[in-house]
Amino acid sequence: MTNIIRKKYDINTFIILFIYIFSANYLFTMGTVQITLSKKDIMATKTYKGLNKMMQVFAIKRNNLKIIEHGVNVAKNIGFDLWENQSNYNWYNKEIVKEIVEII
Repeated sequence: MTNIIRKKYDINTFIILFIYIFSANYLFTMGTVQITLSKKDIMATKTYKGLNKMMQVFAIKRNNLKIIEHGVNVAKNIGFDLWENQSNYNWYNKEIVKEIVEII
């Protein structure tokens, strides 16, 4: 009887933790705050507004959004200058990351 109650408790605990972790805008991992971005965040930058229409389409694609998000998190943790030297991002992604890091 206690095993059944224990399993229910474990499942409920797991569900509560899952909802708590993934419903927040910030994911906490290993003591650092992981910043999540949306398309609106990228569209609000000056660099995005200065791109031509085709480059704007590429800049807000999901894969590029994840690349920019990762760049912002790394640049925030190690510094933009060091990140810029070791990253192989294209020029407009670097500029978008720079603007977002300056805001944060």
